[in-house]
Amino acid sequence: MAKEIEFKHGAPENTDSVWEVWIDNRHFIFQKTRQEGGVFLYSCETKTGDTESVTSFFCDRNLMPEELEALPQFVAFISATM
Repeated sequence: MAKEIEFKHGAPENTDSVWEVWIDNRHFIFQKTRQEGGVFLYSCETKTGDTESVTSFFCDRNLMPEELEALPQFVAFISATM
């Protein structure tokens, strides 16, 4: 009789994270939040005086902070807010 082998797959329980980055004396806050369905919401925000700027997008990949900070959409956002 063959023995049944069970494999457990899935994402880590808590993949949410927030980190801060200073670029040319500007404060940026990055955030990664796992959503239902296994996708992630990534966002970047900065505040200058009374103006707050935020951009975000959904992705099915669990990106590392270095990968996220190098994505073209965030590089363009950071450049546009400088």
